[in-house]
Amino acid sequence: MKKKALCTLIASITLLSLYTSGYSASMEQSKPMVPTTAIVSRQNATLIAKESVRISKGTFSVVLPSSFVQDSFVLQTEGMDIMTTEVKLTPIQIKDIPLVQTRADLLKKIEQLTTKMNAIDARVKVLSSSQQVFTSAKDISTLDSALGSRFEYLYNQKNQLKQQQDATKQELQIVERNLIESTGSVEPSYVVVTVSLVDKNINGEYPIVYSYIAGSIGWNPLYQVDADITKKTVRAKFNVELWQRTALPWSGTSVILTTATPTSSPEPTQLPSWNVGINKPQPQAKVMMARSGIQTFELTDPDAPIVEVVSNAMQWSLGKQNVVAGETKIITISTTMFDADFMYTLRPYVANEAFFTAYLKSNKQPTLPMGKASFSVVGIGVGQGTFSYTPNDTNKVYFGKDPLVTGTMELQKDTLVVTKKDQVKTYEWKIKVQNRRKNSVHVLVQDIKPETSSPQIAISCEGSSPQPQITAEYVEWDIPSLRPQKVETINYSVTMTAPLDVEIVSPR
Repeated sequence: MKKKALCTLIASITLLSLYTSGYSASMEQSKPMVPTTAIVSRQNATLIAKESVRISKGTFSVVLPSSFVQDSFVLQTEGMDIMTTEVKLTPIQIKDIPLVQTRADLLKKIEQLTTKMNAIDARVKVLSSSQQVFTSAKDISTLDSALGSRFEYLYNQKNQLKQQQDATKQELQIVERNLIESTGSVEPSYVVVTVSLVDKNINGEYPIVYSYIAGSIGWNPLYQVDADITKKTVRAKFNVELWQRTALPWSGTSVILTTATPTSSPEPTQLPSWNVGINKPQPQAKVMMARSGIQTFELTDPDAPIVEVVSNAMQWSLGKQNVVAGETKIITISTTMFDADFMYTLRPYVANEAFFTAYLKSNKQPTLPMGKASFSVVGIGVGQGTFSYTPNDTNKVYFGKDPLVTGTMELQKDTLVVTKKDQVKTYEWKIKVQNRRKNSVHVLVQDIKPETSSPQIAISCEGSSPQPQITAEYVEWDIPSLRPQKVETINYSVTMTAPLDVEIVSPR
């Protein structure tokens, strides 16, 4: 059965623009064509390219990156149906990358130094009439005194060569590490894909458009999240790091980021469930193109939205990009402002610094995918973690510990009173909460709720001032507004009552 010539890519991405510009002839193409479009998922990408190929009896070849995913090649040109595709196992070694030549030069230098050192060893054998090769200055003392000066010269010469060899090997390790980071291999190469068409009568030079999936390409979200306590807002700067290690530099490639994952083995689209109900439609929020604050990078069309929801996946159009192989490029996508409520959670028994948490209000902002984030409060860094946002969900964002809102918990008394009927063990603590910020803060002080599995022991927190709220897990004191430079004192007591014939064990 003939395969269809057209490949269904991610919805809403049109390929019409690919046919509007001219083709670049590549009769003896020795490296892949720079992709015109790259639809980049987290760990690979669908690349779209165009070139002019020589077709002979319905067969032609194209050169692709070595990270090419087999069976993912799709011919987009109408009128040409693919019968088979074959990947040649013999790769084309890349020689036009400077690091490749540097590595070759270093390997040659190491070989030359080794040859010189072996020659010195051979000379020593002849002079000493010995088959043993000396390895240290100590061996020189066993040699004939008349030859001592000559052996010492040879020993020093070999030692210098060994030092040069060690330094060259270290340099080689650095070059090879950089090669792996930029191309995925110390010996980067391309592969040749031979395509056989159904129609064997096609001959001559033809312009074609094709797509394929390649690995060693991806992107990650990066966020800078800052809270302004006074304004009750959270600003989330959405950056992405984009990289490709295909050994092929991109120039003027239209880059589209997506949270979807391309597949090289298409299957029939699954039918969605059919649920009938009543729902109030929510207006679709649009994120307009933003200008980069990290690089002098500008998204192309300032009037077009850069984010779309396609089949439960998100995608962002970055316009035309130049991405060097091995480079990690940081691009700012957008900056989003959220209204928020803030709270400091203080657990002084285990930590003196309060933990800052923001509760983002649903502003009908667009979904932001999960990624690494650095958190700050009014510009002061407080922690590292992850960040994401989903409209209409409970978006609680943990920033980290704030050294300016602190607390201490000191044990004042630990007493045991025995009466004729029972025994009463009492713990008394003094908790001090301090705000060294310039604005009032909302602090929730928590201690773990004491529990017992014995029905003979009764526990109470009576006598605490102010009285706490007892939840299923915690004993809590809510301080809605702790003013700047103020200290709040909490006297906290726990009483445990038990019969005389048992021992109260309360390790803490």
